[in-house]
Amino acid sequence: MRITPQGLRDRFGNLVRNVATPVTLTLYSFNTTAQLLGTTTVQTVNGVATFSDLRVNVEVGEVAIVATVAGLTPTYSDFFDVLP
Repeated sequence: MRITPQGLRDRFGNLVRNVATPVTLTLYSFNTTAQLLGTTTVQTVNGVATFSDLRVNVEVGEVAIVATVAGLTPTYSDFFDVLP
């Protein structure tokens, strides 16, 4: 699955390119055994965080990805299915 990056944006919607900040992804799921595995925290480069090795440990059905940056409100992806 490929998620199109939106990048780190300021309050006016402009891409913030001049700051390297850590972005952490977590899994939002109703299945408590589901985990997001791989490198879940990376630094932004030119305003975009790139995660190259993420996977979910079990077949769980509907999940969402949560992106967190310190000091900002977390952002949730749309829900999607994790299938075999």
